[in-house]
Parts: sequence; C-alpha cells; structure tokens
Amino acid sequence: MNSVGILAKVGAPDLDNQVIELLRRDEESRHLYLTAVASRVFVLPWEQAQRTASAPALDATHLQALASEVTNPYDSGARWCSLSLLAQCRPADPAAVDAALLPALKREPSREMLRSIAGVLAGLEPLKL
Repeated sequence: MNSVGILAKVGAPDLDNQVIELLRRDEESRHLYLTAVASRVFVLPWEQAQRTASAPALDATHLQALASEVTNPYDSGARWCSLSLLAQCRPADPAAVDAALLPALKREPSREMLRSIAGVLAGLEPLKL
C-alpha cells in the first residue's frame, strides 16, 4: 500500500493510470486507500473511516469535501477514491455529484481517471469500468 501511495503522489499521468488500475483490482489496497481518504477528508478516527469506506452514508457536507478532493492535484489515488465515494452517493443526489465532477473532468491529466469520471457521470460504477 505504501508504494501505491508514493506512486500516486508523483504527478505523472502514466503512473496515475497504473495506480487507478491497481485500486480497481486490489480490494485490500482500495479499502486501505478509501479509509485513509475518508479519515483525512472527513476528519474521522480510523475505525469510523473504515466503516465509512465500506458503506458510506454521506451528506451535503461530505459531498463538498469530496468535491474538493476529487480535484486534488497531488494524489491520484485520493482523487480516484473520492470519485468512488461520490459515485456511491450519486443515486441520492445526481445533480450535486455531477456538479462536483465537472470541474475535475476539465482538469484531470490521467486517462484512467478521466474514464472513471465519465463513467460515473454516465451512471456507472468506477469498479466496473
């Protein structure tokens, strides 16, 4: 997991693509990264962040924090995890999630992240892309 986090922070689109591909297929790494993002972004204790990563029940305040994180230029893994959490919130408030994703779509350098954003905007799950 540490190496994924390091690669996610290099800022190279090709490495970002590899990080996202790994997070899609490796459940353990994905859950750890989701937990870390939830803990940091929502300022939660680790145990509560683990529960949030497993079954998010997010409100408008959480959506705002994720909207900011999905454009984090310093961590592609955090961007993808934020996108994944936003995707789980989309059925409850598609307009708010779409509004959060449109700025990210315009600035994202990673092909895999762009594909994930477009998929979520189309109503698809990031893990199924």
